[in-house]
Amino acid sequence: MLIRRDFIPRAHLVRVPLTVLCCILASVHLAQVPVTRKAAHPKAVKDYEAGVQAAYNRDTRNAIRYFEAAIRREPNFVDALVELSGVHYNQGNYAPAEQVLERVAALDGDAGSRALYGLAMAELKQDKFEEAILHLDAYLQRPSLREDRRKTAERYRTEAGFKLEALRSPVALDLQRLPSTINSTRDAEYLPSLTADGNTLVFTRRVGNRQEDFFASERIDGQWQAALPLTGVNTLENEGAQTLSADGRLLIYTACNRPDGLGSCDLYYSVKEDGGWSEPANLGAPVNTKAWESQPALAANGNLLFFASRREGGQGKADLYACGRTPTGGWTEPMNLGPTVNTAEDDQAPFFHADGQTLYFMSNGHPGMGNFDLYLTRLGEDRTWTTPHNLGYPINTEGNEGALAVGLDGQTAYFATDAATPAGSDSVGVGGARSGTTDLFMFTLPAPARAGVVTYVRAQVIDDETEQPISALAMFSDAATNQPYLKRRAREQTGDFLAVLPAGKTYTLAVEHPGYLFYSDRFELTEPASASEPFELLIRLQAIAPDTMQTIEEEPSERKPIVLRNVLFASGSAELLDPSRNELDRLVGTLREHPDMRIRLQGHTDDVGSEEDNLALSTARAAAVKRYLVTAGIAADRLESTGFGESRPLLENTDEGSRALNRRTEFVVL
Repeated sequence: MLIRRDFIPRAHLVRVPLTVLCCILASVHLAQVPVTRKAAHPKAVKDYEAGVQAAYNRDTRNAIRYFEAAIRREPNFVDALVELSGVHYNQGNYAPAEQVLERVAALDGDAGSRALYGLAMAELKQDKFEEAILHLDAYLQRPSLREDRRKTAERYRTEAGFKLEALRSPVALDLQRLPSTINSTRDAEYLPSLTADGNTLVFTRRVGNRQEDFFASERIDGQWQAALPLTGVNTLENEGAQTLSADGRLLIYTACNRPDGLGSCDLYYSVKEDGGWSEPANLGAPVNTKAWESQPALAANGNLLFFASRREGGQGKADLYACGRTPTGGWTEPMNLGPTVNTAEDDQAPFFHADGQTLYFMSNGHPGMGNFDLYLTRLGEDRTWTTPHNLGYPINTEGNEGALAVGLDGQTAYFATDAATPAGSDSVGVGGARSGTTDLFMFTLPAPARAGVVTYVRAQVIDDETEQPISALAMFSDAATNQPYLKRRAREQTGDFLAVLPAGKTYTLAVEHPGYLFYSDRFELTEPASASEPFELLIRLQAIAPDTMQTIEEEPSERKPIVLRNVLFASGSAELLDPSRNELDRLVGTLREHPDMRIRLQGHTDDVGSEEDNLALSTARAAAVKRYLVTAGIAADRLESTGFGESRPLLENTDEGSRALNRRTEFVVL
C-alpha cells in the first residue's frame, strides 16, 4: 500500500525509521481500510475508469484487466473491487466473484457490510448454502437497512435454508420420459391434461419453436398412440395452457390477442361433439377481463374453475383465482385464493385434483430450489388453504418445472421438464443433466405429496327393449347431505357418460329421461377405492309407453322391477331413514306426471333370521313406502304393496356385499 502525502497533515511530517514504517504498514493492512475513488492513486483511478468504459462496451476481457490493474495499485480500492465482482457475476463466473466480494466484505465500514448481500448471492449460485446463510444473517444485522432490502434478504435466507434441507433429504424420483409418439425430437411439449380414465392425453407443443398448438394421444392396450393435432381448435395463432374435463368432452384453454378477446390473453372453450371439436368461444366475463387470464384447471365434477390472472387487486404479479359454475352454466365472480397461496411473485398453472381437496401449482414466490417450483396446498374442512408444500428435490430443481397433472390414484404425476436422459434411455435418475428441450415425463409422487384416491363411474344408458342409446341425465348426490355433487348428460350417439367420485363418501345416482322410468344406484366409497377398478354400468331404462298402459280393471302384467337403491330403513325395522326422501320424492313426481300409472311396491330381505321374520319385515317395509306415497298425495288405489322376504334374492347370500344387494325395495309398473 502507498501512503500518500495528502493523507498526513504537513505540520506533522517527520522522518520515520524503516522498522517502524513496516509496523505501521502492517497495522494498516490488518485494519482493512477501504479506499474510494477520491482517495485512490490517480493511476488506479485511471485504470478503474477505463474498466468501467470497457464494461459499458461489453468488452469483458479488458474490463477485468483494467479493474485488476487498479486493484494491484490499490488493494482496498472498493469501487474497483465491486465492479470487478459484478463483471464476474454477470458472466456466470461465481467463484471469482465470490473471491473478490470476500475482500470487499473484509473491509471496514458500510462498504464491507453492504457486500455481504452480493457475497451471499454468489454463494447461493454455487450451492454454498451454509456460507450464504451466515452472510445473509450478518447482512440483516445492518443498522437502518431499508425495508424492501430486508424483505428480499429474508426471502433469500429462507430459500437458502430450504435448499440446504432439501438437498440433505432428497425425495425418491424415477422420471419416465413419455414415448416418442408424444415427445418429439426438436419441439417442446408441456402442460399435460388427462381424462379421468387416463387414456387420453392432451398437451401443448411448440411447433418449430414458434407456433403453440394442441396435440392429443390415445392410450390403447397400455400404449400411447401417435399424438395428433386437435383439428377444429388449432389455428394459425397460438393455443395453449389448457384443461380437459374428466370425460374429455370439454376443453378450456388460453388464446391471446384474438379479435373477440377482452384482454391480452383470455380463456376459451370448445366442446367435443360426435363430429369433432366445436367452434371455440370466449368464456367471457367475469372470468375474462381486460387483463391477462391463462392456465385454467377444471375440477373433476365440472363445477369449479381455477386459473391464473394478472388482474388488479391481486397479491402480486400473477395470482390464482377460482370461480364456480352457475345453474345456467355460466361462472360466478372469481375469487383470489388469498395470501396463503398467492405471493408477490408469479403463482401459476393450477391443477385441482379429483379428490376435491388437493391443489397443485407452480410458483417462483414461495421458498424453493430456484425459478418455478411445484407446490401443493389442501382445502381444509374450514374451506381455507393450507400453507403450500414444496414437492421437494429433485422433483424441483434450479430450472423451471412446468405444470403438473396427477391421476386418479393420487400418485401418478405427469409434468414437463428439461431434464436430459442418457442416449437410448427412457428414465432420468436423480441429478440428471439439463438438455434445454422440454419434454413430458411421468413419475410417482412421494407420499407427503400425494392426493386422495379417486374412482369413477363409466356408464352407458340404453332403452331396455330396443337397446338404443339414450341421452339421459345422470345426477350424483352426497348421500349424507342429499346435496347435488355433479350432473352428466349421456352422449346422444352413444348414451355413455363418465363421472369421477372421490373416496370417503357415499353417493347416490339417479338417471332420468322423459318418457322413461328412472334408474337409481348407490356407491359406498367410505372404504379405500381404486382408480384401476372403476364402476362399469349398463343402465337399461324402461319406457313408459301410453299405448301399453293398463286400466285399473285389467289384470296386471309383469314388467321388470325398478330397484330403489336409495330407499333405506333402520336396521331390522320398517322405519324409513331421512336420506330416502330424495328417491321417494322422485317416485312421487313420476306418478304425478303419469296419473294413469299403477305400481306394486315389493320388499325383499337377505337370509339372516327366520323366513317368517323376513317375510314380515319385507311386507312392513313395502307398506311403509306405500304410506309415504299416499301421504304425498298419491291415490291409494294406484298402489299395491307386498313382501317376498328372502325368497327372491338377486345374488346368493354369500357375503355382506351380496346380502346388501338382496335387501331392497323395488316397484313394478302394472
